[in-house]
Amino acid sequence: MAGLQAPVAGLLLISDVLLLAYLLWGLAQRPVGKAARIGLVGLFLVVFLAWSFLATTLAGTSLTPLLRIAVYGAVFLILSRRGADRSLLYGMVVCYAVVNVVGGVLQGQTRLIGLDVGDPGQMGALLVAALCPLLTAELRFSGRWIIGAVLLYGIYLTQTRSVWFATIVVLVIWAQKKLSLFKVIVILLLLAALGLMAVDWVTQQFGLNEYSTYLRTQSIVNGIHNGLAHPLLGSGWGQVASMGHFQPLTSEAVDPVYPYNLLISVFTFVGAPGVLMLVLFFGGLLRHLVPRRQAPLLVTLDFLAHSVTELSLYAASMQTLLFFIYAGVGLAPTGSATQPSHDPHQDEAVPANWTAATPTPARGPRVAGAGRR
Repeated sequence: MAGLQAPVAGLLLISDVLLLAYLLWGLAQRPVGKAARIGLVGLFLVVFLAWSFLATTLAGTSLTPLLRIAVYGAVFLILSRRGADRSLLYGMVVCYAVVNVVGGVLQGQTRLIGLDVGDPGQMGALLVAALCPLLTAELRFSGRWIIGAVLLYGIYLTQTRSVWFATIVVLVIWAQKKLSLFKVIVILLLLAALGLMAVDWVTQQFGLNEYSTYLRTQSIVNGIHNGLAHPLLGSGWGQVASMGHFQPLTSEAVDPVYPYNLLISVFTFVGAPGVLMLVLFFGGLLRHLVPRRQAPLLVTLDFLAHSVTELSLYAASMQTLLFFIYAGVGLAPTGSATQPSHDPHQDEAVPANWTAATPTPARGPRVAGAGRR
């Protein structure tokens, strides 16, 4: 029970708490009749978290980080059933991102970390999340492309390779005229391979930190060794191999180095069953999001692209919270939130230059006056 002694909200940012409060308040105002079944996607997430709790408890390590991640997962499950006002949500994210970009630039930050974000990687995740609804035209206003250019400039100013790589993945997927789950996976794997091969070149061209490449490589190697030593249950959430030593770090460690890869980290923390459940969760999520081709799909791909060279799922992570919010909204049943649409019979809003791979179902006879805006 020692893992429950730390305060549950201790690592939540003020912005996280406010956003969670807003979402829960908004959802309480929605009719229960609009709820939809969670399906296998939610089930895989619940099983993944349950297994992680079990493995971490048996390892005797702290449950507090998992409790905070479970809060984010609960928001995802609620949003996937009830939905949310997308325009308001996207507008809040865009305004928050622009304020942080402008404030960071005015402060003369050499690497953009924003006014209260405090980390270039997290800042980049915020900027990409703000950019996605502008790309898909789910958030339309005069001058939105100027705001988009500001966000792209901010992404460059983060001087973070994983952020740049994730942005390229998002733009490449967005530029596709036809898309399928298989095509998304192929593009993601291909760009990941090309990105890993180009790391040294990018580092030299932009004068970035060379040590971080070594750090990531060693952390992944150590994570694999640690996972193979405990392949079923792992070492508990947040317990990893220290640099050069294949022993779990204690809570008193000064500078723990987690494996800079999401799947390797999960393998290290909670073993192979946890990895399987997480892969099934993402696979089911993408299967639902790809046909809709909206901002939640792009944010999910941004999260997965970050996960190639980062531990992207952890407590107090703005990226983790944004991912679960966008993904939950993306799974929400049709009609649960205000969405732009050209026809009342059309389920999803699809930009004119972004044609879905699945055929459009035949429309019924139009009633006089219906569909007029």
